Amino acid sequence: MTEQEARKLLKAEYDREQMNLASTKTCKKCKKQYLEVLSLTPAICPECDKLDKKLNRKGISFINDTTATIPDASIAAIKRFRLLAKKSHLILIAGGSDKQLKFFEMAHLISLSVDYLILLPGTATNQLLYELTKKKISHVFSLQKTESMQEAVRIAMALAKKGDYVLLSPGAASFGLFANEFDRGNQFVAAVKSLNEKI
Repeated sequence: MTEQEARKLLKAEYDREQMNLASTKTCKKCKKQYLEVLSLTPAICPECDKLDKKLNRKGISFINDTTATIPDASIAAIKRFRLLAKKSHLILIAGGSDKQLKFFEMAHLISLSVDYLILLPGTATNQLLYELTKKKISHVFSLQKTESMQEAVRIAMALAKKGDYVLLSPGAASFGLFANEFDRGNQFVAAVKSLNEKI
């Protein structure tokens, strides 16, 4: 199988998984309802879309997948961006509040596919760490805990090199540290954009 064929298969799998996670949302801006199919959709409907889905700084791609509020959505994103990153690093920002979901599969994929893991505080983070400690890690990765989105982005930028991917795909709810998942995504975008002032 060629690399191009593998990419097409992985993209199709990602899209199928996201279709299973589709839900009706109400736009925060215009109040219209829209179907959210991909976890990479913005916090607002496509007509009102003002957020960057992909931001680039110094050749590093920052991906806002804040609406991945369950492990399955993060699993799909990790698979997709691991393939896109190729031999470059995949840096994952994950964690948050627990919705009584299972993190075994997400922990397994992280142990195989993620080079650097940055964890936001919360009960889901504790569950994810528990699952990671149960695993025999076959892929060496670095783990860091943080207390804010700004700190998470700053750490990611310090770890990343040109060609690397920084993926915000929490796999968990946002309450506690953020008002909601949209606030979490907005803080991620703002933190990435503020990097321009510091680099």
